Amino acid sequence: MPTAEARWTDAELLEAIAGYRQVLARENVGQAARTAELHRELSEASSGGRSIGSFGRRMSNISAVLVDAGILPANAYPPTLGNVGSGVRVRILNLWNSGADLTPTADPVVLAKRVLTAKATLKTKPVGQPAPAAATRTVAAFVRDPKVVAWVLKLAQGFCESCDEHAPFERDDGEPFLEVHHVRTLAEGGGDVVENCVALCPNCHRGLHYAADRQTRRASLYLKIGRLITSPPAP
Repeated sequence: MPTAEARWTDAELLEAIAGYRQVLARENVGQAARTAELHRELSEASSGGRSIGSFGRRMSNISAVLVDAGILPANAYPPTLGNVGSGVRVRILNLWNSGADLTPTADPVVLAKRVLTAKATLKTKPVGQPAPAAATRTVAAFVRDPKVVAWVLKLAQGFCESCDEHAPFERDDGEPFLEVHHVRTLAEGGGDVVENCVALCPNCHRGLHYAADRQTRRASLYLKIGRLITSPPAP
């Protein structure tokens, strides 16, 4: 097992930084830091076989580096550099500022970005969150008319209006599971009307939101389904 702090690789420092960010995230939502548990998990998953105590000391090193850089540290770790060389201090700060923030988040947009970063940088299995923190978010949502949803589902008769396949499964009440999608989204000014809605299987629905060719997919719906309008209805 390595003992010299100066021998920490960038991968090991990133493991420590990722753990440190977890503590910050917990503190930000008023949760207990659970440092002892974190250090044990980091040690067990460590790519360099670092000890529990080694991670504890490294966390205090990170606090000291952040304080020197004018960044608010985690309350759980009193800042101390010990015998850490200036080269390691610079590496810690550079890695912290590299943008590789992989801390857990409740924001789906931020999560998607961090997933891309993680896929490009992860070398070892992550520790994860045995007890994820809950976060309360205020989200603006459009009011939906249940009659419109019901009518569109009746028109579809259990078949996806994009791929023409039958609904992939039935709900508890025996109804085929399809999702009603606004072709011109409500955020774009589309109306919550039958002429702007289609019933889709989950796969086609996700494709219309996230596929690289989603605009082509949307255009094909206008060509295929005669009831659809291409602009919001007049008030």
